Amino acid sequence: MSDEAITEKAGILIEKILDNYSDLQIRTIDSFLTKIFKAEAIRFGYFGDFDILMKNENFLYSAFENFLNLFRDESEMTSFIMEVIDKMEENLTVDSSYIWNPGEKIFDELKNIYNLLSINGYNLSYEDIEKFKGYLRDFDKAKEKLKRAVIDFEKKVQDSGGSFRSDSKIPGIIESLKKDDFNAVMKGTFNKNPVKKSTPQIDEAWSNLKRAVADYVTIYCKKYFLPYFIVFFYFAENLEALKRRQQKIFIEDVNNLIKSKLDELSIPEIYIKLGERIYHYFIDEFQDTSPVQWNNLKMLIENSLSEGGSLLIVGDTKQAIYGFRGADYTIMTELIKEAESPQTFKSVPKYYILNLSKNYRSGGKILNFVKNFFKKELNEYLINISDDREYYVEDNDPTNSEFAIPLVLSGLCDCEQQEKDDLKEIGCVKIEKIEYEKGDKDEKEEKERKTIIQLIKKIRKQGFSYSDIALLAFKNETLTNISTWLNEEGFDFLSYSSLDVRKRKIIAELVFLLKFLDSPVDDFSFSSFLLGDISKKVFSKEFTNWESKVENFLLSCNKKLNYDGQPYYKKFQKHFPYIWKNYFSNILRKTGFLPLYDLLTEVYNRFSLFDNFPDEESALIKFLEVILKFEAEGSGLKKFIEFYETSGDEDERFWDISKPIGKDAMTLMTVHQAKGLEFPAVILLTDINTTKIDKIVFDGNDFLKLPDDKILQNEYLKRIKKVKDKFFNRNFTDDLNKLYVALTRAKEVLYIVVSCERKDENSKSKSCPRKNQVVKCLYENQEYSIEQEYYRMIPKVKQENSQQIFVNHFVNKNFFDYPLEEEPVNIYEIKKGEFIHKLMASILFIENKDFFEKDLEERIRKLNFEFKQNYDPEEIKTLIMKTINRFEKYFRYQPKREIYTEKEILDLDGNLHRIDKLIVDSDRITVIEYKFGILPDEQKAINQTKLYMELLKELYFDRKIEGFIYLSTKDRIIKL
Repeated sequence: MSDEAITEKAGILIEKILDNYSDLQIRTIDSFLTKIFKAEAIRFGYFGDFDILMKNENFLYSAFENFLNLFRDESEMTSFIMEVIDKMEENLTVDSSYIWNPGEKIFDELKNIYNLLSINGYNLSYEDIEKFKGYLRDFDKAKEKLKRAVIDFEKKVQDSGGSFRSDSKIPGIIESLKKDDFNAVMKGTFNKNPVKKSTPQIDEAWSNLKRAVADYVTIYCKKYFLPYFIVFFYFAENLEALKRRQQKIFIEDVNNLIKSKLDELSIPEIYIKLGERIYHYFIDEFQDTSPVQWNNLKMLIENSLSEGGSLLIVGDTKQAIYGFRGADYTIMTELIKEAESPQTFKSVPKYYILNLSKNYRSGGKILNFVKNFFKKELNEYLINISDDREYYVEDNDPTNSEFAIPLVLSGLCDCEQQEKDDLKEIGCVKIEKIEYEKGDKDEKEEKERKTIIQLIKKIRKQGFSYSDIALLAFKNETLTNISTWLNEEGFDFLSYSSLDVRKRKIIAELVFLLKFLDSPVDDFSFSSFLLGDISKKVFSKEFTNWESKVENFLLSCNKKLNYDGQPYYKKFQKHFPYIWKNYFSNILRKTGFLPLYDLLTEVYNRFSLFDNFPDEESALIKFLEVILKFEAEGSGLKKFIEFYETSGDEDERFWDISKPIGKDAMTLMTVHQAKGLEFPAVILLTDINTTKIDKIVFDGNDFLKLPDDKILQNEYLKRIKKVKDKFFNRNFTDDLNKLYVALTRAKEVLYIVVSCERKDENSKSKSCPRKNQVVKCLYENQEYSIEQEYYRMIPKVKQENSQQIFVNHFVNKNFFDYPLEEEPVNIYEIKKGEFIHKLMASILFIENKDFFEKDLEERIRKLNFEFKQNYDPEEIKTLIMKTINRFEKYFRYQPKREIYTEKEILDLDGNLHRIDKLIVDSDRITVIEYKFGILPDEQKAINQTKLYMELLKELYFDRKIEGFIYLSTKDRIIKL
């Protein structure tokens, strides 16, 4: 097909898509499955409104704190948790540090277990716990067997008059075992007979000892996490109860709940509830799909395929870099293998596979470097350093070996991409090698800083602008260091790691302040704000040595040292009355009365944030925008704090600061963030750590702690070695894929910075020490360069002249004044007043008082649940009925009467006002204002209501207007 024909056909298809745009849905897999879950929520046991949390760590920690509250002195649970801590200490190796804070360690492990179970779609059952407990009994037997084998082996050696090899560590391990120190076994190497001149009897005893060691290690690995699993089993019950009470669901729950009910779900019923039928599926970035997600989608896709629908999958196993989230690229490789004889979707005769071999991003010389590195240099390097060379052969086929090399697993061994014709001769690559003394972090960072600055200047001389340059790294910490260096040099840059305002320190401090305002007894949030940069910048102008003063103050407030039951802010009032009055008093009094946006604006003004933090202007403006958008949905401070803490990656754009248009600035981002992007010039920092194996893995049967490689040289531990090899290769493949993604972001220029410790002159090692194997290979090939004297061949686009606009922020020095008390208000009374106002707003008129009273009880119950409160229903009901009785005639239905609650009206200046109850009759207008809880300033309340009446006169000039204020505390009506 000619280019013209392709263009014409593409135009027709685009028109067709636009004409039928309502038939097109663009969603993430998670959001699509969430839609199905909501359609079938009742089947899963969820009713009414519920929130799906994309981030769960804060909620998990809150549940864990509730769980810890179950432990009281002398309770059964307390004695149980102490036993668990004892068992954790038993599992510690000799060089492990003492557990000073067992709660923190337990929570970290519970979180890891939760994520592991979620990724694998596994529900921990009572039967699992019983099986784990059985391992304890087996462990005791294994220890006895091991001790007998050690004694027998030593006796056979002594009886034969034999001696141990001088370099063997087995004699030391034997001595430790005789003293019941079994931890020594885990560091031993049980591969070669340690006796100089062995005999058949010694050989047999040695084999028995190795078997006993293997049995011990196997049970040790299985039972290691038993204490955590027992705690997790009970914690999970507490977590589920809390989620049910608060109507929360984790996104992982959605996937696993659907999985658990797949056999019960009816596809036609799902489509009926969704209100649509789906025939065609297109899944992009398929290599990042998890097994649970794919398992849930297959049923719907198979149904569509069987009825003439289609499935289009696009993915690249070489770019699978989300294994840590549970993504599994082997789903894609398995589908490719079964293309000629489909097993997953049997309703189709075969799968059609199209390899996209053309690269539209990188220059030919960069692609040649990438191909040569992965297919030749890295493969040969891994063969040379590997103990398992049978895995590293040119024709290695992943179907012949369960543990094929990572290069094969990812497809990098077949890395073949063709550049565009106009990019064939474009590109340069240079590996910059940095050596530093072992452990000298300062030398390493200083050399990296100088290298990066020099490279930036070199790239500029090659004809690139700053905005053409991207600095990529694998860790956020590395980017933090680089941003500091660039600041010192005066370079303009944009760090994508700091685009999310939630990651900015000043925003975190503002959230601590909002948490305090929402709950003044939150000493932690108040203290965190006082110790932050805002406090330091603003209050240092009022007090010399402010930092030491506030630190001493907070130490003196510590309740453990000086418990008097007072919250910190009360003590702060006495110690720093001037600061309290000028900065905190007014905003605390107005919390709950001012809209959230107005409250935050006043915070900005009082602390002069734009003046004091000019570099944070973008973040401060973005935070205001977020508040405004959130408040438009009708939610208040508490809901916002919850949203701030629980919104996940899917909300990133909601929080991201907009990238300035037209600014000539470099880009800083992680390799994960750079996926799918391209840059004319790239500087890559190879800060990949040595591939780590998770401490706990699930092999489909057991949860295992993976031991060190030394002990796995014992041939009787082949099963555990295979499990470890499998997980090592998976993790190593992730590292290879991340490097592939990083190396293919550059279009013209690629500089790779490799930092390694300087080799000891006496070292026999051929490669740099203490580095990931991939980085070692780059280090050994540091002479590779196709740079020459490269100058940009692609002409720069001429930029139009632009005029810079300077914006000054208006600071309102005349702060709003409201009818509030001088002292901080009673938060309980405010919340109670909001609760009653909400109830009153739901009542328009009453036809049958008896029926209404019964209905009112149900309304109070539901609102208690919504507000997460426990107000006394009878007390609230009595107060509501008393209010209604005082205004009974205004709650009666009359023809042509219009009744509004929480009616919003605007004044001439555009200010918004909200009337509690407005009754519009044919001859008169009635305004009713309720004042529940805190007794207001009567005169200000009168002025406020009169203002409403004046505004209404402009609308209803032909009718009489009357107003009433009801003071519930005094049970008094003020008539206007």
